[in-house]
Amino acid sequence: MLSLGFSDFAQWFTTNQGADHLSQLSATFNFDMQKVISVVGTEVALVSNAETSGNYEGSSWLLVQTSDASKMSAYLRRIAENTGNTKLKNYNNHVIYCISGKSFLPGLFGEIFPDFNKNYYTLMDDYVVFAQSESSLINLIRYYETGKTLDLNDNFNAFSYNLATESNVIWYVKPGQ
Repeated sequence: MLSLGFSDFAQWFTTNQGADHLSQLSATFNFDMQKVISVVGTEVALVSNAETSGNYEGSSWLLVQTSDASKMSAYLRRIAENTGNTKLKNYNNHVIYCISGKSFLPGLFGEIFPDFNKNYYTLMDDYVVFAQSESSLINLIRYYETGKTLDLNDNFNAFSYNLATESNVIWYVKPGQ
C-alpha cells in the first residue's frame, strides 16, 4: 500500500502539475478537470495484494478520497461518457463505470501512479476506487463486503500503532509467509 496525504489537493496539483497541464488534461477528456480536482479529498492510496509482479494488474486498486461523493460521481460519469463509455454494470449495489485513457490517473496524481489502460471505477463510501478491470473491481467489492480489509487485519492494526497521526507517505508491505 502506498498512501499519499494532502492538506489541500488543489494546491498540490497547481504547484506540482501546473495550469498548462490542467488545460491539456481538460482538453484530453473534454471536461473541466478543475471540477474533479476540487472534490479530491486528503488521501490517495495505491493498494495491491498481488503475490507476483505478473498479477499486479488484476490485483491493484487506486483509492481516492473525495470531499463530495455525489459531485465526484457526476463528474466522473461525464468523463466516462466523453471517452465513449456509456455502459455500466451494477454489482451488489455498486455501479461500475469505465473511463478510457491511459493518462487519466497519472494526469491527476502524477507519474507515481500506474497507467491504467481502462479506468474501471465505483464509489465506496467517500472513496472512488479505480481498477484496471471490471473483475478486479468486483473482487475488491467482495473483499470490502466480507470485511477482508486492512482495518480489520490484526497485523496491520499492530503496525499502525507505530504511525504518526499525520503523514504524507505510508508504505505498508506484508511479505509472503
